[in-house]
Amino acid sequence: DGRFLFGYNVTITNLNDDTCQLVSRNWVVKPLDGQTEEVSGSGVVGRQPVLGANESFSYSSACPLNIPPDSLKALPEDRVRAYCECGE
Repeated sequence: DGRFLFGYNVTITNLNDDTCQLVSRNWVVKPLDGQTEEVSGSGVVGRQPVLGANESFSYSSACPLNIPPDSLKALPEDRVRAYCECGE
């Protein structure tokens, strides 16, 4: 159906002085051809990790995208944006 499975590894680090819980995330993937895909939801990999100051959480996951794999090869880091919401 024109969808491809995109696998990725992520490390999220809390750079604040306060503890926070990752409650949602939104990834924006924009290859150089201009086609944009967004992946969003609550938490990450079924979890909502609590991170103290300077603590990190790493995980691997995958999601289906309509972007062909050749467009994602050597995708510059600045073409993937992550927005994570921390709750109290």
